[in-house]
Amino acid sequence: MRKIVKQSLIFIIIISLFLAITSCRDSADDSAEFQQETRLEAKEKTNESKEKSSENDKSSQSEKTSKQEKKDNTSKESKSNSEETDTNIQRNTSKGASVDNQKAKTETTRATTVPTTTTTAPTTQAIAPPTTTAAPTTQATTMVRVSLSVDCSAAVNAGNETAKAISNNGVILGSAAYELNPGSTVYDLIMNSGLTVGARGGYIYSIQSLGEFDVNGRGGWYYYVNGVRPSYGVDQYVLQPGDHVSFQYTLDY
Repeated sequence: MRKIVKQSLIFIIIISLFLAITSCRDSADDSAEFQQETRLEAKEKTNESKEKSSENDKSSQSEKTSKQEKKDNTSKESKSNSEETDTNIQRNTSKGASVDNQKAKTETTRATTVPTTTTTAPTTQAIAPPTTTAAPTTQATTMVRVSLSVDCSAAVNAGNETAKAISNNGVILGSAAYELNPGSTVYDLIMNSGLTVGARGGYIYSIQSLGEFDVNGRGGWYYYVNGVRPSYGVDQYVLQPGDHVSFQYTLDY
């Protein structure tokens, strides 16, 4: 019985030692892997920092290069401007010197040259003969001399009070002479006669307040030229010298 107990204890101790050794190996392996991973991360960070620093160095280097190029260009431009200014100054100076030399030569020539006097013979100015302007000729306008008479005897004989008030014997205007411009019409004559005339579109409908249809709904004005009644309106008949125009009030209107 004691042997069995001892053997079991020994067996337990051996197993526990084996387990302890195994666990130590596992932990050692884990720690080794952890250290390996830590080293790899550190390397990666180091590489990233190196790349960033190289990029920063490159950018700073490029900025320095561009600044240097700008400075060089500015210095070149200033040098070229100064050279152009110096050239212009030298040109102006040389021009001024040449002008001064030319003036000095001119003054010397004037001092050594003897002035000569020239006399010119007086010129006689030709006098043009007076021009005569012809007086404007006035073209004589031949006026058209005509005569006019106005009669309302028919209305007076019919007992129309308006006609009686105008004239007892029916004669409103005897044979009166008028002078008109060439081309004047019968309408121009009656409208410039001094009488009170009612007209509508070249049509005479009343003279001295005696109008058409005033005698019991009848009556109106006709015109005659040299005793003949034209067949067209008063504004279309062109008068000739010596024409006699007569306006007559008739009940057969």
